[in-house]
Amino acid sequence: MQIKGTVVHGKEMSRTLGYPTANLAYISPETLKKGMWACVVRLENDERVFRGVAVVGKWDQADGYPGIEVHLLDFSDDLYGKTLLVEPRVFLRDLFAFSQMQELVKQIQIDVQQTREKIALHE
Repeated sequence: MQIKGTVVHGKEMSRTLGYPTANLAYISPETLKKGMWACVVRLENDERVFRGVAVVGKWDQADGYPGIEVHLLDFSDDLYGKTLLVEPRVFLRDLFAFSQMQELVKQIQIDVQQTREKIALHE
């Protein structure tokens, strides 16, 4: 399955944790299991391929948040308005709440490490 979406502005909370995410505006987040995914990400009309950690599932329906946000590993350019092609490959874990930000950051570090181990880019 490949998800195609345009990067839109979010609350930029992940950026403050050191793991900026691209929030995608796309339809049918229900078609993919909610949780954390290791994935392969491509920018539309671009040959580069990146590993990514994606969060699938609506965080705040009242604010109209998109159904997926993805942190691209080893990437730092501006993505606003660009179209991404996200291919979830490995389900990492279910979503759960953290009582402290340090716990969340530690878990994100684990998610990133697992993604590096599980996704090869020699495609």
